[in-house]
Amino acid sequence: MQKISYAIFLAPFLLSACAGEKGVRMHSLITNVDYEVSMTMNPAKPSMGEETQITFSVTQQGKAVDVLNTKNEVLHITVTSDNLRDFAHYAFGDIEELRPGTYRFTHTFTQPDHYGIWIDFPNLATRDHHGDRVDFRSFMELRIPGSVADPLPESVSVVVQEPYSISLKTEEDLMAELIHTFTFELSRTDGVATRYFENADMFYVITAPSIGEYRLQHIDHHISRSNSVGTEISAFELPGKYLVWAELYVHGDTKIDTVHTTFIVDVPPYVSPALQ
Repeated sequence: MQKISYAIFLAPFLLSACAGEKGVRMHSLITNVDYEVSMTMNPAKPSMGEETQITFSVTQQGKAVDVLNTKNEVLHITVTSDNLRDFAHYAFGDIEELRPGTYRFTHTFTQPDHYGIWIDFPNLATRDHHGDRVDFRSFMELRIPGSVADPLPESVSVVVQEPYSISLKTEEDLMAELIHTFTFELSRTDGVATRYFENADMFYVITAPSIGEYRLQHIDHHISRSNSVGTEISAFELPGKYLVWAELYVHGDTKIDTVHTTFIVDVPPYVSPALQ
């Protein structure tokens, strides 16, 4: 199995935020356009268990940019705590437009922990909204005060959302620094045959803020079977626990069902084949 270099997959984890006139200016991780994104929170100092209104504004050369119009309903926001116990993905239906270029969503922080917040902005011409092809990716971090955060969760490789069961699988044992093929295997708990919705815009998120990991990618359909979809190339650069979340579309009894799955993956350190 092939070993990969650090720079291909892992974006830098930036550890401070620069104050701007209209809130906190978010860091820029992918800059195919020259946006500036600022964020404010209400309350200004969020507390655990309290609903927080999070507002962000997008400008380009001082002018507001309408990134959430009816042709580009593909904005992605991800919020994750270091201990992976508080994860949320927000998309078009969760985001309120206050005015073109200024948007708001709400989140209730459940852990006294360090958090990462990522916003992926689509290419306004192509609507591409996954991976490095997004127009812009912004990031900020914050800490929610409190006592001691809960420990990292145990590994989860099977998620049941009745009547569906989804298993996250790899052809070989996981190991840091190596390329793996991941598949999401679909079945029904009642034994009825089922299959994924062909050519749907399914995607997955992998995140672990404490070790600087975030990616949002398409699920590659060219390696799909009717009940198995996956990503052909993926790797974890560092050992540790990662959260893997996916949005999947499945042929239900009378309609297409949306299934959201959250897995916890424990990745051991790389060991040379000569030492195995």
